[in-house]
Amino acid sequence: MSNQTVGSTEKAPAATVSAPAPQTAGDGRLPRAARAAAWLLVGIVLLALPLLLPPFRTYLATVVLVYVIAVVGLNVVMGFSGQISISHAAFMGVGAYTTAVLMGRWELPFPLAALAGVLLATLLGYVVGLPALRIAGHYLALATLAFQLIVQSVIFNWESVTNGPRGIAVPPAVVGVFPLADRNLYYLVLVAALLSLLFVRNVVRSRVGRAWRAIRDKEIAASVFGVDVARYKTLAFGVSAAYAGLAGAMFAITVGFLDPAAFNLWESVKQLTMVLFGGLGTLVGPPLGATLLVLAPEFLTPF
Repeated sequence: MSNQTVGSTEKAPAATVSAPAPQTAGDGRLPRAARAAAWLLVGIVLLALPLLLPPFRTYLATVVLVYVIAVVGLNVVMGFSGQISISHAAFMGVGAYTTAVLMGRWELPFPLAALAGVLLATLLGYVVGLPALRIAGHYLALATLAFQLIVQSVIFNWESVTNGPRGIAVPPAVVGVFPLADRNLYYLVLVAALLSLLFVRNVVRSRVGRAWRAIRDKEIAASVFGVDVARYKTLAFGVSAAYAGLAGAMFAITVGFLDPAAFNLWESVKQLTMVLFGGLGTLVGPPLGATLLVLAPEFLTPF
């Protein structure tokens, strides 16, 4: 009797050890197969759109994708690093006007002109990010607002370069032997938007993304644990401005004519609203916000 008791007590711990139960419902996420099928369906729809839509609707879809690129960048600085920026349209204007001027006056091909616009916007983004090292909150918002007003004034008054309030025509863009218009332009902007999303997704899951979220949540604690706050803040502004510059370059060849009103303070507020409406700090939310807020005025105009 005693031996049986001892044996049962020795086997009891082994009997209680079991594999963890797989997570099923309750985590709020679809199964991996369902997510893959949903993304496949979205991809098929995006590829088929220009084949099904008339030219104006294809143009409108291209404009939506341009704003998707812009708000993905704005979400980097506001959603993931927690900094306030009201100057995103200014960076977009820098990219657009740089691309248009280099293509029109210097006759540079579109890829080189767009690259110059992105680089200039990125450099200015780092410069604007410097005040974020000493100020935050509403004071940082005012600093970015000042940059927005400065760029807006330069575009409006530097008539020898930007043609001032009369605007500037953008030459037709060509890559190799392919003219960037209609379907070709749509697919180019679509690839740029998808690569932009993929890049941000990977960065957010990396060490840089964890540093941004740490700064956003508790800046002092992040600094105590060794996060280089100055470096990551300016990096966030630089990446965000690069996205805006790329969106500006794509915007220039999409609309074919640049008006200073397209990059004023209201445009920065509109892009800020797109990010907030879709979901600050999420990957899919800002693109959805941009899609809804660009398309809604077009479809509600008849009413």
